[in-house]
Amino acid sequence: GFGLRLWGITSGLPQSYVADEYDFVHGVLKMMKGGDLNPHAWYHPSLQPYVALATYTTVFLAQVPSGRWSHVSEITEEDMLYWGRFTGVMAGTGAILLAFFLGRRLFGNRVGLLAAALLAVFPAAVQHSQYNKPDPLVAFMAALAVLVILGYFFEGGRARAFAAGVAIGLTVAAKYNGALVLVPFLLAATLRQKRWLLVRPDLYLGLLGLLAGFFAGCPFFLSQFHLFLDHVGDDLYAYGFGGRLGAG
Repeated sequence: GFGLRLWGITSGLPQSYVADEYDFVHGVLKMMKGGDLNPHAWYHPSLQPYVALATYTTVFLAQVPSGRWSHVSEITEEDMLYWGRFTGVMAGTGAILLAFFLGRRLFGNRVGLLAAALLAVFPAAVQHSQYNKPDPLVAFMAALAVLVILGYFFEGGRARAFAAGVAIGLTVAAKYNGALVLVPFLLAATLRQKRWLLVRPDLYLGLLGLLAGFFAGCPFFLSQFHLFLDHVGDDLYAYGFGGRLGAG
């Protein structure tokens, strides 16, 4: 799965013909060069830019001794297009591993191996793992969240409920439509707690964990809450009333 994803990430480089890819790289480099970790744009949440920022910083420091750069200001978008895609490759490869764990948890080793094998070669999964976009990260985080939710469902416990919430919050911080993974948690909590759902703390700990996870991935959204609402509202309008295809 890793090799298949890595194989195609040089397509089109050093230019990019993938929609929005330059915008994602430019936004991260703006943080890196200016020192302001507030993205100042909320059409997408900020976990993916922070992961990319960590990658770009590592690449910069690793290549300074070889003379590739001497100052951060020298880095261009074309320099980091490959490494942004590499981040997606790693997230997509991690999702394959999580698919194995999910299948094994529910049905045994054989199903786990089958699930991982199918995801490893599924064309859309391979393709979207090769872009500078949030999609591979949200796929990884969603799979991780479901795995943690299953742990809570089968073993229970307040710590697991909170951990499930944190994983859900980080998934939403990767991409807003990751909020759908809240549904299996609500189902798991309902099945475990039954008529005591609203009395016992598990549900509330999960929701608290969700807020903590989202804050961890999007620490600046409250400081620009008006802008956050405007940009998220613009996405909802475009994909709802506006009829734009895809998911924001």
